[in-house]
Amino acid sequence: MAKINHIVLFGWTESATDEQRAACVQALHALPGLIPGLLSCTGGPQISPEPHGQGFDYGVVMTFADLAARDLYLTHPVHLRVIRDHIAPILARVQVLDHAL
Repeated sequence: MAKINHIVLFGWTESATDEQRAACVQALHALPGLIPGLLSCTGGPQISPEPHGQGFDYGVVMTFADLAARDLYLTHPVHLRVIRDHIAPILARVQVLDHAL
């Protein structure tokens, strides 16, 4: 079965502090090793000069071993805790795209 890339674009609220953003990024990048089948997480802030950013500030690409690993991640308690504690309080918008490698 093919590996899966899970691409997530985040747009932060205007009130999001640098500390909140940093904690969110740190929590996301700590997920590999905590969730089975999550092979890697890379990402960074929006730096494109193109006008198509549509208010997205940060993006991550997570690579999963397969669809089953991605599905486990979606409901995994550690992932849900990161959403609750770090992402949701500062999230204005989100866009997700998954594709097979």
